[in-house]
Amino acid sequence: MWLGNLSLMEEFPRIYALATNKVGRIAEFRINTNNNWKWCIHLRRNLFGWEEQQWSEFMTKLSHFTACASGKDWVRWLGASDGIFSIKSLRSLSRNTTDDNSFWKRCVWLGLAPPKIEIFVWQAVWGRLPVKSELRKRGSTNLTNACCPLCNGAPETIRHLFIECTQVWKLWGIFCAMAGIAMVLPGDIKSLMESWVDLKETLRMEWLLMVPFAVLWSIWLMRNEIIFSKKSFDGVQLSSIIKLRLTFWYKAKFPDYPIPFEALVADFSLVSSWAMKKVVANPTMTWLPPPPGFLKLNTDGAMSTDLRCDIGCILRNDKGLILWQLSSSSESSPPACVELEAMCVGLSYFYNSGWEKRFRLILESDCKEAVDWCKNFSSPPAQVRQKIQVISEFVLKFGLCIRWIPRRCNIEADSLAKKEIG
Repeated sequence: MWLGNLSLMEEFPRIYALATNKVGRIAEFRINTNNNWKWCIHLRRNLFGWEEQQWSEFMTKLSHFTACASGKDWVRWLGASDGIFSIKSLRSLSRNTTDDNSFWKRCVWLGLAPPKIEIFVWQAVWGRLPVKSELRKRGSTNLTNACCPLCNGAPETIRHLFIECTQVWKLWGIFCAMAGIAMVLPGDIKSLMESWVDLKETLRMEWLLMVPFAVLWSIWLMRNEIIFSKKSFDGVQLSSIIKLRLTFWYKAKFPDYPIPFEALVADFSLVSSWAMKKVVANPTMTWLPPPPGFLKLNTDGAMSTDLRCDIGCILRNDKGLILWQLSSSSESSPPACVELEAMCVGLSYFYNSGWEKRFRLILESDCKEAVDWCKNFSSPPAQVRQKIQVISEFVLKFGLCIRWIPRRCNIEADSLAKKEIG
């Protein structure tokens, strides 16, 4: 189609039937005289009277075509303004013509799981995974047992393997219970993905979006190990692997999240909302209580113009209730050293108070320099190395979580530090 919306063969079938050259290029049907076109189309016989009208219409249409004598013919890609083909322009055309594109953006291409796992889920939604029923459709003759390797109770289809299998039902139930919900699983993978997105929007628990990716991928890996490595199904092990996988993904996405890695593995529901992460980045925020099972220790050091130093510490639970607070003078200097002393005093109290047997601890300070030293153990000045060593021992022994917060989130500890020096 180079002239109009139809090919000339379709628009003028009789002329095409009579033409002696049916596959030639445009240049083969012209004579160029003095830079002007003159069409020269050879027919195998003279036209009958009833064919002359179609010939006249044909030549009239050709007369509307103007060629550029200075350039060569080239193929033009209509999907881009410059006429040059690109994958980006093709994808844009596909996006504009795909009615179901919103589903993929909303439920699959989220960037929450590794790309290969998102592609795996994409294949599962389309029903293109090589389960036994699909392999039989493709003509595989090596299948002696077409039953589900997890339960051995029904033929292995995509729907059965990921949704209907009794072992898989128990697995989905574990993660529904973590969110405090009872759920009836839909009948296909697409509806399953949509249902978890709807749950996330209803319960405002962003971590729910990671669950179907981790569960589907882990089921598939376990299925392959059973088939190819002759392993047996272990539901407890599989649920632990899923929690571990969820924790890795979450920590990779939010490396500064305050809850320790092993605590998330034990109870991934501690990441009840990404809202906490977003609030942490908000400059107008205030102090936030710790998750259940944790206490939070805020410390600060202050120095007056006459070089008097004071430290402040405050320990609170997940309800925001004050369990202990301290305002005391200090002989340390410079300011970073005062901050580190406040940390050491607060940590010493916590790990000698009995609280450490029931709770994990999160330590917060508004001194970024001191926090960086404690977290990275990187070349601190000589005068603070001893205190850094003490704090590092707490980190390694008890899994202490240390994080920096803005001054506005540390107002109570700051007030305690300045109580004596004003």
